[in-house]
Amino acid sequence: MTSAHRPIRRRFGTAIASLCLVAAGTLVGSTGIPNLVSAQASGAVASSIVTVDPTRVLDTRFGTGLAGPISANSSNSLRVTGQVATRVGNADVDAVVVPDGATGVLLNVTALRPSADGFISVRPGGAIGEPAASNLNFTSGQAIPNAVIAALAVNGTIDIWYGTGTPGATTGVLIDVVGYTLPSGGGATGPTGQQGAAGPRGPAGATGAAGPSGASLYARTTVVENSGTAIANGTALLAAIAAIPTPSATAPYTIELEAGSYDVGATTVELSAYVTLHGVGANSTFLVGTGTPVLLTRGNTTVSDLSVESSTTSSNEETVQLGISAADSDIVIDSVHIDATAATVGTDGIYARAKEVVLSNVSVSAGGIAIVTTTSSTVEVTASTLRAEDAVLNTLGTFSRIDIIGSRLETFDGTVASDVLRVRMSSNTVHVTNSTLTAANGVALELAGSDQTVSIYNSHVDVPSPFTDTATTSTLTCAVLSTPTGAVANGCV
Repeated sequence: MTSAHRPIRRRFGTAIASLCLVAAGTLVGSTGIPNLVSAQASGAVASSIVTVDPTRVLDTRFGTGLAGPISANSSNSLRVTGQVATRVGNADVDAVVVPDGATGVLLNVTALRPSADGFISVRPGGAIGEPAASNLNFTSGQAIPNAVIAALAVNGTIDIWYGTGTPGATTGVLIDVVGYTLPSGGGATGPTGQQGAAGPRGPAGATGAAGPSGASLYARTTVVENSGTAIANGTALLAAIAAIPTPSATAPYTIELEAGSYDVGATTVELSAYVTLHGVGANSTFLVGTGTPVLLTRGNTTVSDLSVESSTTSSNEETVQLGISAADSDIVIDSVHIDATAATVGTDGIYARAKEVVLSNVSVSAGGIAIVTTTSSTVEVTASTLRAEDAVLNTLGTFSRIDIIGSRLETFDGTVASDVLRVRMSSNTVHVTNSTLTAANGVALELAGSDQTVSIYNSHVDVPSPFTDTATTSTLTCAVLSTPTGAVANGCV
């Protein structure tokens, strides 16, 4: 799969003037960061902070940094200094984020769907025995971040420990570097000296092995060219999809679309499993149609870097359908814009029927509902903007789980009472973290049905009536919220 998961970002409230990492694990100096926990250091080192753009150095979902999820009650060493693997877009890229010689790192650590209640502790590499303190506490199935300052071992490593009373448990872990510390007290770096003369040319190296045959390198990639008219382009796209034989995990296929408009009319573009549809950008490649849906994907598919626009005038129809049942899984939508605003009465953006769906850097504008989920759907939304006239999210089934991280959710018709989150039916779970919920006329949450679980954490809520709770035997948790009238530390208002 080629999708990228955008970093989960946590903003520090104020800058740190200076600090000292000490052996007992305490932090000397005022940090201005609430709930910040420092790991044990190997020795007292007066240090100053250098901030960097958030960079992901560990993503166990893709094997970035460490392969696979973290096992319970074991040490896991991760090198963060020098050249290390970082997750950029849909690939690992080697880069230097923290220089050699750094004394500590500033991290955003996220536990991702642990299989059992527990904690994560981040310590200097080479730490011995079980940790005495935790940096992040969670319950089974959560996706929860926290800011951490950790001292570094001499070899530039940290130790990650998943503590739990359940043997055999595992958890996914994401780590973003947002800064590092260097020994303070040194003067400014001097000017670069004059470059010396080039040394003698070394001997030629051995001839490398022959590369793959060019004839087979792109045997399963089809490029659909822009022929000049949208209808001709759409016909060529449908022909390219029809020509694909039988894709599989060992023989996946890719369709590349050039910049331009691809009008498929009333025909639905249906992607079989193990097919990737890739454009050159959401502002350059446009898939247009009147079909309901315009695009239908099966399991193990990826759609990226294009726009999907519904020009239907029918109401209560979806523009993009992800899967036809919970048997479909592993669908990734990355850097895609979905426009479902043509109908006079609401057309929906995304209809998620699949078991596992990831939406990353997606924007949706819908005259109806931005995302509709059915029974047993699992949807993860990161770094996305979801706008709708009726509701941003509507659960129409049971036992679904939706995680929304670092995203903006907005209903935009001020003349109609609308809900940002509409959790209906029963036994659904919705977690919202580091996001903004806005409605011109309506509520942040309509909680109906029974046995629902909803949490909203570290988010901004700007709606006329923030919450409505009509569900029975349901759990609603709010913490670290802010509103236009001021911050609310805990509680749903």
